[in-house]
Amino acid sequence: EDKGFGFVIPAVAGPDTGGDVFVHRTNLADGTALVAGTTVTYELQWNSQKNKYQASNCMGAAPAPAPGTAAAPPAGGGPLGRNEPSPNLFVAGLPLTSK
Repeated sequence: EDKGFGFVIPAVAGPDTGGDVFVHRTNLADGTALVAGTTVTYELQWNSQKNKYQASNCMGAAPAPAPGTAAAPPAGGGPLGRNEPSPNLFVAGLPLTSK
């Protein structure tokens, strides 16, 4: 469960971030998953091992489904009911949930 990660693309990328910003599941402050197309806020934190910024205290994540319930079916108008890709969010390894 602790291997989930993704990248957010800031609305206004600065020269310090290099475009996208790494976010790990452990830095999701208010939920357990990112939803493509959802606006998130975060704090930039310098990672000296990677020599670049990463997101911390990321707000805007979706809550976990209640125990014993299934996640909601995919919503949206894309193929197979999936939401259309967002130019501002790339998620790899984090569980995706529908709105």
